Amino acid sequence: MIRDRHQIFGEWYFEARYKYFKKAFPIKRMYYDALRWGQRKSGLNLLDGTKKEALDVGCAYGFVVELLKELGYEAYGVDISKFAVAKERGAILGDAENLPFKRSSFDLITCFETIEHLRNPELFLEECHRILKPSGVLIVSTPVPGPSSTLMHLLTREPSRFHPSIRPVGQWLKALRSSGFKTIAVEPYLLLPVPQLYSKDISSLGLLNS
Repeated sequence: MIRDRHQIFGEWYFEARYKYFKKAFPIKRMYYDALRWGQRKSGLNLLDGTKKEALDVGCAYGFVVELLKELGYEAYGVDISKFAVAKERGAILGDAENLPFKRSSFDLITCFETIEHLRNPELFLEECHRILKPSGVLIVSTPVPGPSSTLMHLLTREPSRFHPSIRPVGQWLKALRSSGFKTIAVEPYLLLPVPQLYSKDISSLGLLNS
């Protein structure tokens, strides 16, 4: 299964299909806003990473890792793609469902547009709960079922195996609580443009480990 994901998320996926190398600025801008949202919901200063550690799961080329470092975090990235990890100096090749970090390692974990690619996202959530510090914050964004996500699949012709875990918000809330998260905030918003010329509805789940 891991070998299959290595093959899917290779050069074709990042370069030929999504022209990912051109999207550094909009990605960093969009997820800076996500951090601002998380700061408002948590009451914690997420925009000041001084003496804090952060992890971006599904880091791809490391644009979010760069953002976190600019905010002062000691930041790391992990991704299943050998091709993507090679683009980000210091990124770690690893599986989101079996994260190679010690318990209570991070103040902040981000996971943007990744959890829907996992076949066992509950394992990922349990891993995040394990490696977050007691007052740590997890921020996740993911597509939710509906007309917009269906249209996206039709327009992009992206195989369904790319997104085995697109779920309603209620199912995510249940999974989060089962994984040990107790304070959860949800915010729907529109993601533009991924890929170019199209948009999709996603729900941002700001998840507090308390």
